[in-house]
Amino acid sequence: EDHITDKQVVNLPYIVLLEMGSDNMFADNQTHIETMTYNIILHQAQRDSTLESSIKTVFNTNHIPYQYDTEWDRDNLLYATTFTITQ
Repeated sequence: EDHITDKQVVNLPYIVLLEMGSDNMFADNQTHIETMTYNIILHQAQRDSTLESSIKTVFNTNHIPYQYDTEWDRDNLLYATTFTITQ
């Protein structure tokens, strides 16, 4: 099963990994460079800067470039910090 049903309880904070798809480079009817984009979404009741920094440290230590953005999810009453990486 690859999703959470309404009957399952998930404690905060938790992380969701989404494969967003590829963005390949093509030329001469061939794929020359393959890339995949992932969103890693951290869900929190309250923002925890230490937790967010530790995720950034993992990316930086492993030389993984990333972008991130945080939004308040009014429907679920939580913060969602999305880290986007392309590999």
